[in-house]
Amino acid sequence: METGNGNIFIADDNRENLQILYTLLTENGYTVKTVCDNDVSIDELSDDIPDCIILDITLTGKNGLNLCGRIKSESVLTDIPVIFVSSADNTDNISDAFNAGGVDYILKPFRIEEVLAKVKNHVTLSRMKRRLEEIVNDRTVELTRMNSLLVETVEEYKNILEDLQENETLLLTIALNIPNSYLAIIEKDYTIGFASGHEFKKIGIDPWRLIGLPIEKVFKDKTDVVKEYFNKAFSGSESSFELYFNNQYQYYKTVPLINSSGEVLRILTVAENITERKESDIRIRESLHEKETLLREIHHRVKNNMQLVSSLLSLKADSSGNYELESVFRTLQSRIFSMSLVHEKLYHYKHFSKINFREYIKELIVEIQKTFTDGETGRSVVFNVDLDNEYLSIERAIPCGLILNELVMNAFKHAFGNQNNCLIDVGFKKDEYGVFSLSVKDSGTGLPEGFDILKSDSMGMVLLRELTNQLHGKIILTRGDGTEFRIVFGPERNEVLNRSCPGEEPDAKKILIVEDERIISTMLKKIIRDEGYALCGCVASGKDAIRFALNERPDLVIMDIVLEDEIDGVEAAKIITGEISVPVIFLTGNSDAATLKAARGIKPYDMLTKPVRKSQLVEVIKAAIMQGVND
Repeated sequence: METGNGNIFIADDNRENLQILYTLLTENGYTVKTVCDNDVSIDELSDDIPDCIILDITLTGKNGLNLCGRIKSESVLTDIPVIFVSSADNTDNISDAFNAGGVDYILKPFRIEEVLAKVKNHVTLSRMKRRLEEIVNDRTVELTRMNSLLVETVEEYKNILEDLQENETLLLTIALNIPNSYLAIIEKDYTIGFASGHEFKKIGIDPWRLIGLPIEKVFKDKTDVVKEYFNKAFSGSESSFELYFNNQYQYYKTVPLINSSGEVLRILTVAENITERKESDIRIRESLHEKETLLREIHHRVKNNMQLVSSLLSLKADSSGNYELESVFRTLQSRIFSMSLVHEKLYHYKHFSKINFREYIKELIVEIQKTFTDGETGRSVVFNVDLDNEYLSIERAIPCGLILNELVMNAFKHAFGNQNNCLIDVGFKKDEYGVFSLSVKDSGTGLPEGFDILKSDSMGMVLLRELTNQLHGKIILTRGDGTEFRIVFGPERNEVLNRSCPGEEPDAKKILIVEDERIISTMLKKIIRDEGYALCGCVASGKDAIRFALNERPDLVIMDIVLEDEIDGVEAAKIITGEISVPVIFLTGNSDAATLKAARGIKPYDMLTKPVRKSQLVEVIKAAIMQGVND
């Protein structure tokens, strides 16, 4: 560290000379360290490097010269200036001093001006040289660092350039081979700045020949329409549109390309050839139209056929001459009408998935009134309706309609006795949680003592229970001033397994029913129980049939061929009989020839056509069970 005018080291074996030099230099601002012999520590000099060294050339002989050689041999001291002092003014001494590495020579006795001038000169040169070396070293380090950084930067730029070239090649390859599309850059003056795309190859056009052309040359009579959308992109907004052009349907997506100044000087547009998709959509719409037409015709014919049956029952009821038989016919007629009314509603709607249940209820009530109003007694029935404007699918509308039909018919036939003025409240509500409530309340005399809706075996109550189960709902019965039946059900969900009921004989043969029509499954369950067999389960899908059969190991499976599931009855039976030995009785309504052939291919015990007669079914069940026992 540089302090004061300089740091001076003096070695002389004459104490008087040392004192003279020490006093002279310290008085002039120098820091001085002295040694009175030639026993100088080089390590000590290296630790505290002076700016100048003054040596007596005759230190114990000429050891001043040796000491100078030792000093100059040390790398950290070699540049320190050494001034020799001597009392002998001869050429040999001066020559020896300079040859040993000295930089100057002072004669004794000392002349003050000479000593101060020479010391000042060499300290200044020493410090200047040292500072220059430091600057050079710093600059060298900085240049080395900058050179290294430059090498790294150049290497990085080379890598970036290679990546850019690869990306440019990749992007160009992609642009040239974009499948099913055209790509173009449109300049501000509506000329084509770039064009590529696989579609150009298909139509035999070299996209490079389009560069520089105005868009009028390409789009011709469509130019005004295209410019309208391009202008949106030039204003900074994305745009998209379809265009029928060159006998193709094309879908254009246009985006602005914004430069660093925020200006839109060009836009990118990609046109996809959607001809195949468009033609496919047209075919699909035509197919859907045909399907809708067919479904309308089906609903129309189902409705007409049901109404025809209803009319025949009405004629039979009018001509029977038997009140009880007439009542039965009227009941059947009402049930059929409630189902035909669903198809009537669907036939008049644009869509076949849902019907407006409020309108359905209103029309059904009017028909029930006409069917059951007793003109001879003058009985008058007034309906109060409170109905939400909700839509139900056909799968829910039919059971709800049948439930309403049964409850209203039951009120007409049994609730009022000899009353003339009768009131029936009908409600249909949906709460905030999506739960529906269908209610029928009469002002009649009430239900008889001991009546249990869960145990009643009347056809109406059996239907009510089974239809409610089909909706996965529950029946709430309220007695008081009249009777209120309320059916509560929530959102649609999958059919659940119906386990066998308690009380069946433990040794009875177990039968599994697979039927997705609730009314038919109810009839089958009643026949099986009446004949003393155990019902081990009743399911509505092929998947549940397989799982249930393999778990319960039934003695017989009664299987509907057509199920509302991805696994139909034939496939389910094939899987079941492949795992366990069990006879299968198929039930079929109106399956196609291929399905019937596949059903016979798995060799069922028998195949019965719906509607199945009880006596026929019982006989086949007994024979199948017997065969299973013998096997």
